[in-house]
Amino acid sequence: MAKKRKDAMHSEPASAAEQPAAPKPVSDLSAEELETRLESLRPRHAEAHATAAVASYLTFWIAGEQYALPLERAREIVRCEAFTKVPDTPAWLRGVTNIRGTVVPVVDLAPRLGCAETPIARRAAILLIEVDWTGECMVLGLLIEAVGRVATIAPDQLEPAPPFGTRIDARLVAGLVPVDAKFALALDIDAVLAAKELLPSAAVSDGAASAASGA
Repeated sequence: MAKKRKDAMHSEPASAAEQPAAPKPVSDLSAEELETRLESLRPRHAEAHATAAVASYLTFWIAGEQYALPLERAREIVRCEAFTKVPDTPAWLRGVTNIRGTVVPVVDLAPRLGCAETPIARRAAILLIEVDWTGECMVLGLLIEAVGRVATIAPDQLEPAPPFGTRIDARLVAGLVPVDAKFALALDIDAVLAAKELLPSAAVSDGAASAASGA
């Protein structure tokens, strides 16, 4: 028995072929893979919410800074495709895009937060969310530089936003979400996307109609 136990303790480690593959880092995932990961995370975090007082946030990158919004607000992540520009609209409305036959306005959060517009690079994605637009539920796409991760915290871990030190309007910040050794700015996404702050709803409707007729 002792000999068998000794042999087991000195057995050779599994070969590289037998080792489980390490998960790909978020930076290497495509929009489709990000959406698959997001879908796999939802049940796990829903179960955590049911058994304990926790809050989950999806983090993402804009102009080199990490931001966050509640995970339940994230409806879908899709690949960046071509936009149809809507005339006479602010810089933060990049245009409208066709998502499986539905015309969706795309808001570039970077200029909305006072930064240069987001470049369309490999890691860029569109985060679909639902907002209350002048009393109606509307799907908007948020153009982001890259998707981050899901952070789950206790409600009391959401730190209040500092009155100074951030380059965006403090009224748009819901708090600070701890992510590893740093913080992500949790956006009050309803305030960020308030219709009266963005543009007249007619401009979106006209642009959507034009894009639909040209599709």
